Amino acid sequence: MTLETIREMLEAPFMQRAFVVAILVGVSAPVVGTYLVQRGMALMGDGIGHVALTGVAVGWLAASVFGLDPKDSLAIPGAIAASVIGAVLIEVVRAAGRTGGDVALAMLFYGGIALGVIIISLAGGNTEKLTSYLFGSIATVSPTRSLYTHGSPGLRPAFRTGLRGPLPFRTTKTCARPAACA
Repeated sequence: MTLETIREMLEAPFMQRAFVVAILVGVSAPVVGTYLVQRGMALMGDGIGHVALTGVAVGWLAASVFGLDPKDSLAIPGAIAASVIGAVLIEVVRAAGRTGGDVALAMLFYGGIALGVIIISLAGGNTEKLTSYLFGSIATVSPTRSLYTHGSPGLRPAFRTGLRGPLPFRTTKTCARPAACA
């Protein structure tokens, strides 16, 4: 691959968007990821992804009910809302019950994907669109959808400020009896 080929590739607007989105996600994701790993909830992102599918389906159904076009115009806001609700529910189940975070995550994993598939079929969605939301492609990020990603780094300082107390404590804590410190 020559320098000329790379320059031509980066002149395309879709590649510029893909590059910017990749950088923004690469800068933002480690802040949240580090916190989740330190809490022993490394699979949280995968579980939230399954719940986000339910949010996509609910957004799709809402757009169908309100007669919006395209039918997936509320998919991303639905995914964001469902992800936040799912994260809160996991923490409530983990904190209030006698179960660990892994049981709450399992409920989120399987319940999220099953509910998403059921709702998307009720909304008249198809497998092609569903696959694009499940696996995505950074090269197909639209200008409108990239705005959601542009807002992410703006939220990072607020998230980090909220974790200022618990994050250093969780990452530097030592304990003679680990079970008592969890």
